[in-house]
Amino acid sequence: MKITLSIDSKETIELGFSDLATFVGWLDDEKYAAFFALLAEHPSSEVRCAAAYKAFLPLKTLRKLARDPSIEVVRNVASNANALENFKVSLIQEMIARDVSVAAIIADNLELLRDDRSEERRV
Repeated sequence: MKITLSIDSKETIELGFSDLATFVGWLDDEKYAAFFALLAEHPSSEVRCAAAYKAFLPLKTLRKLARDPSIEVVRNVASNANALENFKVSLIQEMIARDVSVAAIIADNLELLRDDRSEERRV
């Protein structure tokens, strides 16, 4: 995936992974949600990390990022309110099992977890 930044189609630069991750942090979550969903597929874990923070990612994309090979990406998903509000308990447990740091982040965000999971608690 090649990412370029163009100004009035006159000046174009190619963004490196680190620059792209920084740039992504500046963009509006809702307005560029489709762009962030594409970045969630990027080969660089640094770019996927930046995308994982975004609030308006589709749940399908967040679920995929929650299972990402990079623990840094999983940590960022654990900080994503949309993910924690909508994930099933089984996926949250899967994330926690990956690394103690993910468990700590989720513990810090317990208020985001839904209370209507009683049917899942019985399983």
